[in-house]
Amino acid sequence: MFGGTNTGALQNKTYLERKDGKRVFLTEFIKPANDGMGAKFVFPRLLDGQPFINQDSGYIRFFSEISKDAILNMRFNVKNMLYDGVLEF
Repeated sequence: MFGGTNTGALQNKTYLERKDGKRVFLTEFIKPANDGMGAKFVFPRLLDGQPFINQDSGYIRFFSEISKDAILNMRFNVKNMLYDGVLEF
C-alpha cells in the first residue's frame, strides 16, 4: 500500500491534529525498508515556535489519505507516550 506513494503525494493529505484543531502537515514520508519498522511519517515538532505536542495535549489525531481506498484516521493518547514522566515520541 505504501510502496507506490511518496512525500509529494501525501504532503497535503497527511497531518497530526490537536484537540484545539491545529494541525501540522507531513514533511517527509519514508517508504518501508527491511528494518521491520514499516513506513515512517515525519512531522515538524514545533508549531509557532512551541512544541506541537506536550503532556497536556490529550489526544493526537493522525490522518492520512494514502489513496481513495486507503484512509488512516487514528487517535493516540499522549499520556501513553510518557516514559518516567517525560514525553517520548
